[in-house]
Amino acid sequence: MKKKRKWLLLLLLFLLSAAAGLYAAAHSPEISGEAEAVQAADSEYIALTSRLTICSEYQLCGHVLKEEVEMPAAYVGLDKQQLRAKLGEISISKFSAQEVVLTRRFHCYCPQHLVAYLEEGALGIYRTVAGSDEAELEERLAVSAENLSAAERRALRQGKVFSSIQAVREYARALRDRE
Repeated sequence: MKKKRKWLLLLLLFLLSAAAGLYAAAHSPEISGEAEAVQAADSEYIALTSRLTICSEYQLCGHVLKEEVEMPAAYVGLDKQQLRAKLGEISISKFSAQEVVLTRRFHCYCPQHLVAYLEEGALGIYRTVAGSDEAELEERLAVSAENLSAAERRALRQGKVFSSIQAVREYARALRDRE
């Protein structure tokens, strides 16, 4: 009878141990190499030798201009969260100790395009300043608004896009030839 109790007690201890192990396995956090990799990436910091690439996305033409610049001293030593807090609306496209890629989005045409507007008897030709959404007057070409169709006037009031200054000059010449 004593042997039966010992076996019964051992069996009960074994079942309790198995149940405790199953409970612990079901309620413990998942530990994997992937979780460690994510933690390592989050703890990376910008070094003075890190490459900084600034991408400017121009939404109206779809062009993306990239520029590699020296890492500003103000960014050195920051982690991704600290950099994000410092940047405001600029997004972080890539972050590592070796390389940081920042992306700015502008709702305008890139500097490769020219936009002509009808302004007081002339075409005002504007080009976007690189890395911004501001435009600078590049040139004025005399034209007469009298010979323009209503559709041309409307298009020029909204801004007519050209790929080169030569294309704008040819357009203005064609308008003057109608006079």
